[in-house]
Amino acid sequence: MEEKYSEENLKHYMKIGLSINKSILENRVVFWLVFVITIFIFCPIVVIEIINRNFYLTEAKGALFCGIVCCFALLKSVKILKEAKNSTKSVLKVLEEILR
Repeated sequence: MEEKYSEENLKHYMKIGLSINKSILENRVVFWLVFVITIFIFCPIVVIEIINRNFYLTEAKGALFCGIVCCFALLKSVKILKEAKNSTKSVLKVLEEILR
C-alpha cells in the first residue's frame, strides 16, 4: 500500500497552494470583489436589521459594531497587503525554487 503522504504528493499539493496564493495576490479583482461584497452587501444587511428591529439598542449596537469592525479590518488588510506584497512575492519565489 502506497504511503498517503509521500514526499512527491506533498510537493504537488504545495505547488497547487503556491499557485493559488500567487493568483490571489496578483489578482486585484478577487480582493476588491471581496471588499465590495462586504461593503455593499454586508453593510446594507446590518442597516436593514437595525431598521427592522426598531432600534433595539443591544442588537443594533452589536450589528453596527460588527459592521464597523469588519470595514476597518478590510481597510487595514488593504494597507497590510500593499506593504507585504513584495515580501510575499519573494517568499513565494524562494518556495518555488525549493520545490523545483
